[in-house]
Amino acid sequence: MSYQYINRDGFQKNKDCHLEHVSCLSGFLLTDEKSVSLNNSKISQSIKRQSHFEMTNLRPVNYKEYFCRNIVLSVLSILFFYNSTYAQSSLVLRNDQIGIGGDFDFESLSETSKNFVEVTYGYSSLFYSNENFNSSFSPSTLTEIKLGTSTIKPEGNYSILSFDESYFFSSLLSSYNKEDSKVSFELWRLGAGARYGYGYNIKNNFQVIPYYHFGLAWSRGNFEEPKLSNDLSDRNYLDKFHNTIRFGTTNSAGLQIKVSQLISFGAEYETDIIFPKHLAFKQFGSFFIELMSQTGIDYLTKGVLLKAIPQGVPVFYFLLKNGLSYLFYSLKEEEMNWPFESEAPLRMETLKFNLKITL
Repeated sequence: MSYQYINRDGFQKNKDCHLEHVSCLSGFLLTDEKSVSLNNSKISQSIKRQSHFEMTNLRPVNYKEYFCRNIVLSVLSILFFYNSTYAQSSLVLRNDQIGIGGDFDFESLSETSKNFVEVTYGYSSLFYSNENFNSSFSPSTLTEIKLGTSTIKPEGNYSILSFDESYFFSSLLSSYNKEDSKVSFELWRLGAGARYGYGYNIKNNFQVIPYYHFGLAWSRGNFEEPKLSNDLSDRNYLDKFHNTIRFGTTNSAGLQIKVSQLISFGAEYETDIIFPKHLAFKQFGSFFIELMSQTGIDYLTKGVLLKAIPQGVPVFYFLLKNGLSYLFYSLKEEEMNWPFESEAPLRMETLKFNLKITL
């Protein structure tokens, strides 16, 4: 059986393909020599299209299995996110239950959550650690917007602040230095995240808060193969992420400097994992191990560090949470569901600069 396709340069090509099944996958349509006529009230001519990359080893899609796996994964992800949020929020004491002593001024702090909008610009790098993938990615820029709520409270009578934020975000990554020898791309993301930390109130409304961030994201990318490469295996690996929605996790270590009740500046280093497919039970097992480890640090902070070295808690909490997060990120470099055997994910590292307006 042979098929026809038209590449991005507008040239029509013919290829032999020994496939028992012809599928429409991720928006790409394979057609045989006779073509497939799509009759519709709005479409009056035959359309012939094929993926920009070589498509091999196609198989019929089991939609029931795909649907069930996504439902299970979504439920487990929500539980993971909720438990992580609950573990941190349980460490924060209400202001009416504590006494604020000394000459530390908390009077200007709000006791309620405030809405905020944040814009971000950054520089990103993509990595794919599959041993059979030989290409590299062009550097890219990131633009992002966040909408959420922020709460900053006194933490007990220890003269430090407790910081908690939750938000939705949308971002766009785009290659800015396209090279013929590298993969250029455009990637959209949509997700939800949370930040936790402890900080210092230096004077009046001037606050310095180091924090830990965790989030869930869904990405859709458009990848262009290198013009100087004819490696078919690279194309096949890129097809796993090309023009399809993929689930992933995001973590970052950041520093927020609040200069007034309205304006805050920040910087953070973010690491992302984008999964090429869902393995529900392995993914849950990997999440559970990381969740228990991170929750252990929360209870260690509340039960030991706050009592022993309260002024050092913002720094130690920042180092412990983000150090553990980066350790798990490194372990997942070649196995996305570490410690369970699995394939390599697509990874992303980003240096970000933030401007936040608190409403």
